[in-house]
Amino acid sequence: MDFAELQALMQAQRADGTLARQAQQEAFRYLAGQSGQAAFPSTDAVSGLEAFDHPLPEGISDASVLVSQLAQFGAPATTAIGGGRYFGFVNGGLLPVAFAARWMADAWDQNAALGVMS
Repeated sequence: MDFAELQALMQAQRADGTLARQAQQEAFRYLAGQSGQAAFPSTDAVSGLEAFDHPLPEGISDASVLVSQLAQFGAPATTAIGGGRYFGFVNGGLLPVAFAARWMADAWDQNAALGVMS
């Protein structure tokens, strides 16, 4: 796949929103399950991260497969900070307004490191 084809594929993914909706569904599923999740991941869940221990693909791969893998193997290996059983640092990023604002900021993708950048 050449650069023009890759660019067209990424534009199509942005336009139809399928990938974003998949990520949204997985994020909401994760948040909904946090109250029943242990604060810290099990040894098995952390071992599941080995699913990512392989070379990156040489070419284009299906982005929806990656989102599914992140949900299947990544989510269980996280610390459930917003689940009510975590008594460590208070980050506050899971407040609904903070979550929504962060999604907006991610969509805007601005780099505030230097004024000349964005």
